Amino acid sequence: MTVKDTRLFLFAIIKPKPEFYKIARDAVQSIIIPTLQESGCHVFAQFNGVDETHTMYLFEIFESNEALDIHYEQNYTKKIFASYQEWLANPVEVIKLTPGSLVTSTQF
Repeated sequence: MTVKDTRLFLFAIIKPKPEFYKIARDAVQSIIIPTLQESGCHVFAQFNGVDETHTMYLFEIFESNEALDIHYEQNYTKKIFASYQEWLANPVEVIKLTPGSLVTSTQF
C-alpha cells in the first residue's frame, strides 16, 4: 500500500565535543519554541543519548523539504550552525525519512 504522506520526517544526530556539550544542548533547546512556531514545522524535539552521554538527537517533522529549507534560513538556526564549527566532534548526521506505512503516518 502506498502512503500519501508528503511530510518530511528527520532524525538529526549531534555529537558535540564533551567540553561544548552543555552549551550546544542549551543552544538547541533555545530554538525549540521558535522552530515550533514556524508554519511548516509539526514536531521539533530534542533528546539526550542514554548510552552516548554527549550525543543529542533531534526528531523533526516538517510539512515539506521547502519548510525545512525555510527553517535552515532562520537567523537562530544559522547562528547554531555557525557555532557547530567549533562545538562539534563530527558533522551533524541528518537522516530524512518518509512513513513506511499508514499506521506509522497516522501516529503523527
